[in-house]
Amino acid sequence: MATDAEVRFGFAHGNRAKDNLINYELFKKKFSVEVIFPDQDTAIIYGDLAAWARRHGVSLSQNDFWIASTCVQVGGNLFAVSEDFKNLPQLRLIEF
Repeated sequence: MATDAEVRFGFAHGNRAKDNLINYELFKKKFSVEVIFPDQDTAIIYGDLAAWARRHGVSLSQNDFWIASTCVQVGGNLFAVSEDFKNLPQLRLIEF
């Protein structure tokens, strides 16, 4: 959910919001992307990740922790442009 929100936020401030939203929906359909809503289990993982990060000097935004927590919860692979996620060994990242 946090990733979906951040993508939509970026589109809203761009010059091609309508085109980007159309392409985003096509992308989600093509790759069977499902928007996952956080629940109590996500919150537990969030707390564990955020505590681990603080102990290890890793700084992420709250939204990034929600993204990471949801990814860990569903056992997914995270494709991220941000280098920040590389500091969380709990995540499986897709390299590009």
